[in-house]
Amino acid sequence: EGASHDATVLDLLPQTEQLLSTTAQSAEMSFFTHHQPGDKYDVLRSDQSVAGDHEVSADDVHRIHRVAARYYRLIVMDSGNNERAANWRAMIEHANQLVVPCTNAEETAEAGARLLDALKERDEHSAQLAENAVVLVSQRTPSKDPNVARIV
Repeated sequence: EGASHDATVLDLLPQTEQLLSTTAQSAEMSFFTHHQPGDKYDVLRSDQSVAGDHEVSADDVHRIHRVAARYYRLIVMDSGNNERAANWRAMIEHANQLVVPCTNAEETAEAGARLLDALKERDEHSAQLAENAVVLVSQRTPSKDPNVARIV
């Protein structure tokens, strides 16, 4: 990791207007992102502080996305897994592709399937995301598992 700071998305939020201004420079993003030199991408970390009390709102997601879209051609958002949260729904509004990771454990595969079913019912954009979703099924254990064939 190339960044020598502990900045998170919470540090970027107060600076969104500056980062969207006509005087902003792309180098300013390095104050907030953590460059991964081996894989050549930047990470805007979420706040992992257990003492933190800020919950990222839908408006925050829209602001963060506007900044990211200005400086990056490809944006990958890790949404967590609370489909009812306003920030999760805002992320879906911006998504062009949905990737649903799960394991071959029946409960995670079922949760992924329920998520896709719920998206199909929400609106046209969400239904399109669900229809074209990429589902990644990984195996929990290295041994053969009869669930894999049924889940996939």
